[in-house]
Amino acid sequence: MKKQYLKQVSNALDVPYRKRKEILRDLNEIFTSGQAQGDTEQQIITRLGSPIEFAKSMEERIGSQHGRRGIVRSLLAICVLVLEYMLCRYAFFAEHGMKSMPLYLFILGVIVLVISAVCKAKIIPAVTLLGYIIGFFTGAIFRAEGTDPGGGATSNMWIIWGGVFVACIVLGIGVEVFADNKSKHK
Repeated sequence: MKKQYLKQVSNALDVPYRKRKEILRDLNEIFTSGQAQGDTEQQIITRLGSPIEFAKSMEERIGSQHGRRGIVRSLLAICVLVLEYMLCRYAFFAEHGMKSMPLYLFILGVIVLVISAVCKAKIIPAVTLLGYIIGFFTGAIFRAEGTDPGGGATSNMWIIWGGVFVACIVLGIGVEVFADNKSKHK
């Protein structure tokens, strides 16, 4: 019972490794002290509250409710997306010839990253970053080119790229929701 509680608290904490270790050490001492006074593990757990509540109270106590780590992670994700955009839009322009589509997908990516930062999502940003670049290369590999009735070049690369990117975002949201629900029901 104690081991499971400690594991759930550890999973719920959003703090740096050293702080997590410190909190878990202190929590272990709470159990040791309580049992020395004759309390059962269940009584101690009842006093502490649910693992999620305990983790949140510890985060608030040390002033880290997502804190610098979450901000840095979000800024880093946006920087990586900017790099992906620059590569796809400018470095690989000769490969696709699209001016607007990389920007539209970039804007969608930034919106998703900002929302996921506000919601403190951990999986969605990674899947969004992967989806942007995987979508590009999937579109480049599987595109079909043609000519429109006016003689202009056509390509379905933007459809494939956009479709894969959006599918990755939706998949990331699904996995995030599933993981969140799974951790709440432990």
